[in-house]
Formats: sequence, structure tokens, C-alpha cells
Amino acid sequence: MTFEEYLVKKRINKEAFAAEDPARYQAWESMYAQMHPNSFYVAVKMVLNNVRLRYHLREEDVPKPATTAAPRPAARRAAAPVPKPEAESPAAIPAAPDVPQETIEEKPVIPAAAPKPRPVVRRLLP
Repeated sequence: MTFEEYLVKKRINKEAFAAEDPARYQAWESMYAQMHPNSFYVAVKMVLNNVRLRYHLREEDVPKPATTAAPRPAARRAAAPVPKPEAESPAAIPAAPDVPQETIEEKPVIPAAAPKPRPVVRRLLP
């Protein structure tokens, strides 16, 4: 990301900032070139909001990214399957599967035991 892209991301008008405060613009540009964007943000975050308010970039001036890929179609839900008519002989389809089914055993609920009483420690007065 270049310094100009960073200013657009932070909604700062580059032309106004460079024209009205060239010393700060040059200093920030050289700092940005020498360090990571996160480090740059930490270094200038106390002044950044004042600069943003003074040289605010309007929403309509923000360049829109060009979309080269075609938009993806909306996801469609598959239709519910239509049940097939039953075969002529009911003996062809087994009524119950031969695989044993799992059963859930309910365990009895055991109430929690009462907490152990804490020992009383008496202090001797002098």
C-alpha cells in the first residue's frame, strides 16, 4: 500500500494536505516509506484525527475499486426431493432396517453433595 492509498483509506484529501501543510506531508511520507503501516499509525495516531478533520476526503471523492470479476449469482436452495411412487410389490422394500439402532439410556440425576463446611479459626487476642 502506498502513502497515497493510506491517506485515502484514512479519508484524508492528499492534494489539500500537501498544499496546506507541506512540511508535515513530506515528513509523514518519508516516515511511511521507512516503516510498516501499523508502526506509522502508532507514531502519528495522536495527530491523525486532527489532520483527517482538517483535510477530510468526501465520500464521493473516494476512488471506487474496479471490479473485474463478474458478480457471483445468489445461492439457491435445492428443491425438496419428490417421493417416488411405491413399487408394485411391497415385499421388495423392507419395512424396517436390519441395522440395530442406538438407544439413549437416561441416567438418574444425582443431586450435588452439600459443600464441606469450612473450619472456624479463632484468633487469640493479645
